[in-house]
Amino acid sequence: REVEFSPGQNLIEVAKKEAQASRDDGAKADLHLLAAGAAMDYLDDRATAVEHLVLVLDLDPLNAEGFARLVLLLEQERRFEELAEVLKRRIVATQEPTAMIELQHTLVMLLREQLGALEGARAHVQLILKQNAQDPWALATLASIESDEGRWQPAAEALITLAKLETEPTALKDVFFRLGRIYTEHL
Repeated sequence: REVEFSPGQNLIEVAKKEAQASRDDGAKADLHLLAAGAAMDYLDDRATAVEHLVLVLDLDPLNAEGFARLVLLLEQERRFEELAEVLKRRIVATQEPTAMIELQHTLVMLLREQLGALEGARAHVQLILKQNAQDPWALATLASIESDEGRWQPAAEALITLAKLETEPTALKDVFFRLGRIYTEHL
């Protein structure tokens, strides 16, 4: 007796078979994207959707739709370790400097706020600063990470560099306030 599948299951199975038969990586990626969409839209099967979206990015690391869907699913599922790996892979694949910096900002926030991985966050902030030593966001974030770990001298150094760059009076006041607290309470 033949087992009947739902339209979503049928679509996923056909897409998988077609992807296996195809020799074109772009077509395979599109078919896996189709399977991921069917898994979500027809079956609400997030695990299958994630599986196919990972395959999409394996075949086409810069696939925008696959990346956006996978990030959304991993965030919704609170699968932050996997999300961090997806972001790292995307950073490596990305050639455009502005997009790379934005991805690194996102990765740093994820590592710091969701995973508590301050060492990893620090390493990625330092990569940003290698590309642009005057990135205000990276300097402020580095100062915060160093402060969180009680490393007061590096925190002060990052804030001093930030103070030299800051032009907005309220933000500059905040930088000097943070510096003052470090020097009066810790150094």
